[in-house]
Amino acid sequence: MTAPGSAHADGQAHVDPVVLMDYWLAALPAAEEETVEEHLLACDECGDRLRDVMQLAESLHVLARSGTLQVIVD
Repeated sequence: MTAPGSAHADGQAHVDPVVLMDYWLAALPAAEEETVEEHLLACDECGDRLRDVMQLAESLHVLARSGTLQVIVD
């Protein structure tokens, strides 16, 4: 759940960005989801990072729906 090399001044680890994305997508097991939620209530920095993840996901959704995203699938 923790981001490598990322910790609070009190030594508590921040939530890994991949875990935040899985949390946002409701892809975590219930026990891990609860742990992340408890951490988010106490950590403003991780809350800000979650909002960044949410904004990125929304931006990608808008871009994909716009039809301007061109990709090559191999």
